Amino acid sequence: MERIDCVLAIDPGTVKCGLAVVHRDEPQPRFCCIVPVGAWALEASALVATFAPQQILLGSGTASKAFAELLGPCGVPVEIVNEYGSTLAARARYFVAHPPRGWRRFLPAGLRVPPVPIDDWAAVVLAERFFAASAGM
Repeated sequence: MERIDCVLAIDPGTVKCGLAVVHRDEPQPRFCCIVPVGAWALEASALVATFAPQQILLGSGTASKAFAELLGPCGVPVEIVNEYGSTLAARARYFVAHPPRGWRRFLPAGLRVPPVPIDDWAAVVLAERFFAASAGM
């Protein structure tokens, strides 16, 4: 089985989608963004052309089957992955990349709320879980 080092992870939604290109050996994503649901396929195609991921990971939530069908022409294998708890994990992952400053750093982690949507970080979490699971194989 070929080792997968670079993935495009997608956290699908009804209004917006988080996309992230993540490399196994890098602590931060190579690219992440949030796009309106109507623009996700075009953005995903551009990311495949730019970063050449070996695998596309698609969160199992909202409309994942329809999303998977639209990804077929990309020519990259698509795997639907369990996204249970990814939003909560994304919140924690956001604060690893963007530590709170000022008085906010004294708030307990459970009370911190990111000031921006974190769908892109939910996609990063999906990729990190995939790499963690494949490392154990």
